[in-house]
Amino acid sequence: MLNSFKALFRTSNSNTLTPAGIQAGLAEAGIKTAQFRWLVLGPVMVIIIIMIGTLITGVYRHANDEISREVRMLHTSANNVYQDSLEQSAPMLSGITGTMTQNAELRSALAKGSRAMLLRLVSPDFTTLQNEYQITHLDLVGADRTVLLRAQNPAYFGDVINRVTTLDAQRTQAPAHGVELSAEGDLNLRLVSPLYHDEAKQHPIGFVELAVDINQLVKNIQKSPGIQMFEFISKDFLKREVWQQGIPDPAKSTALSSEWDRFPDRPPVRKPSRT
Repeated sequence: MLNSFKALFRTSNSNTLTPAGIQAGLAEAGIKTAQFRWLVLGPVMVIIIIMIGTLITGVYRHANDEISREVRMLHTSANNVYQDSLEQSAPMLSGITGTMTQNAELRSALAKGSRAMLLRLVSPDFTTLQNEYQITHLDLVGADRTVLLRAQNPAYFGDVINRVTTLDAQRTQAPAHGVELSAEGDLNLRLVSPLYHDEAKQHPIGFVELAVDINQLVKNIQKSPGIQMFEFISKDFLKREVWQQGIPDPAKSTALSSEWDRFPDRPPVRKPSRT
């Protein structure tokens, strides 16, 4: 019984009975084992970390590429819809001006430069054009490019038109259209049809100009699912005081001023002007 107890005591208290030299050897062996473990596991852990980092980087790049691809597709889609809207609107404007230029009374009034007669002739038609075709501008211009009547703003006339579309129509003696920027900062799709007394086009009468505000086209485009568009114009093409004019409400004028300052190089497109 005594021997069994001693054996059990030695087993449970081996450090007490182990000589100091042997204990030091065992401790050194334990240290070497730990070092060996780190030497083996350390590179494995580094490899695992590198693999995880590579996987995360690959997933991020793939997601980023997918997002960029979707953005490019959306941009292309919106641009195509925008161009299609312009191409669809131009023939509509051409058809309306073609009908107007065949009106003998209108041709006579334009040749005479009679504002009163022109206003009487076009006012009812312009209301219909606004309601049914979203036409925002109807200008009747003399052969010298002097404005005789603006149906959308009859009180504003007498200035000379130097827009590219009007100059192109005068130069080519054929209808011309394009997107024009006004001094106030709004964009319009304009179509200009020149009128002549004779088939040889030697004696001009004047011009009939129709326009649709681009803002309206953008609203139509945004009805398509997933498309949202914002219009901006470089400040290089605008003067701030002109861009802000025509806003009688002080609160709206202040809000418009903050819109100009919000972006460093381009303000948003204004709502359509009446000129």
